[in-house]
Amino acid sequence: MKDLYILILTGFLNSHNQDIYNIPYLEILSTHTSYKSCDESIISTHDYYLAKDIRRKSTKQRKPRFLYDNEKNKILFFRNKGTNYYASCKKLHIK
Repeated sequence: MKDLYILILTGFLNSHNQDIYNIPYLEILSTHTSYKSCDESIISTHDYYLAKDIRRKSTKQRKPRFLYDNEKNKILFFRNKGTNYYASCKKLHIK
């Protein structure tokens, strides 16, 4: 059995900032053979959005930041145009 790690980006539209989440969005950003390379990819994704915010110089910035789940796994969070996005590495078992 082999493990594959995928970097998944999910998004939920926050309707009028009422914490009513709908219109789910899902995209696989990349696949990796080790958790370390997936973790490096999530860090580079964070740096990418942070650099875009710095260049943008407006009040409508994404403000990417890291959150951690109960198992201390890194989750990237940012908001863009009323949609909350989360990116995380997930393990997929392949037989």
